[in-house]
Amino acid sequence: MNNSIGKTFKKLRVSQNITLKAAVHNIEQLSPSRLSHWENDESNIPLNKLDQLLENIHVLPNEFAHLVGQRYVNHLSLQVQDAFIANNIEELHMLALNQLKKYNHIQDNTELFLCALTCNFYYQKTKIDIFPMSLKEKITKVLTSTSLWNYYHITTFGNVTHLLPDELLYKIAVKLINSFPHIKDCGMENHIFAFIALLNANVALIFKNPNLAKKLLHKICQFEIHQFDYYSSLYLSIVKNLLNYQQTKNPKFIKLAQNIVHFCKSINKKDAALEFEDLISQIQQIS
Repeated sequence: MNNSIGKTFKKLRVSQNITLKAAVHNIEQLSPSRLSHWENDESNIPLNKLDQLLENIHVLPNEFAHLVGQRYVNHLSLQVQDAFIANNIEELHMLALNQLKKYNHIQDNTELFLCALTCNFYYQKTKIDIFPMSLKEKITKVLTSTSLWNYYHITTFGNVTHLLPDELLYKIAVKLINSFPHIKDCGMENHIFAFIALLNANVALIFKNPNLAKKLLHKICQFEIHQFDYYSSLYLSIVKNLLNYQQTKNPKFIKLAQNIVHFCKSINKKDAALEFEDLISQIQQIS
């Protein structure tokens, strides 16, 4: 592992007043002395220890990767998110069509996954499905055949939920749930993304099949949210209230969901607030 990463790690650890001993807590074959040598460019450590180290100093792997300049940022996904938040439907449509054309020329899974993402976001705003059936079948084949859920499978599922039929969506969500013990062992980043993907599936089922949404929510609630994952805790509360409203039409559940939005704004989590407001609005429109 590149020793410059150790310097960045040390800076983050020291800034939080976390000792070397605390940083290596419960990590096999990694002593405070060995960590210190790595931090000071005097030795290497196995790459598979990094996620555990980051968890012990309360830093998400994706955040750390950005700090050391090792994570490729997909600019299309950022454009799609910005257009979605801005409610720019024309931009979402253009991005989706361009990505579909690109896939026709470069037919690999990465481009397929991006097709799903762009079409899924466009559908959420318009309820217009422009994702071709042939590509749905390819995505479905990938997600139903995988026995090892990695980052790409998890994020792909989380970004295609509105485009799949309810029974299939539920089936794949249960498959992901059954893989959760392994996913947790792969580090907190995959743990967090998997939980969010399941909540995305639950939201889609609230619109498609509230009874299946209730069954899935019961399964999701059996899992513990990662202690550093504030977003999923808020998202789960939103999902519970929206499902309750969809099934009872009691306006108190909308009020409870809106209280969560106000809380997000009060802690300066504006993107989450806008996302939750949009979900509340969509539920109210179909009720």
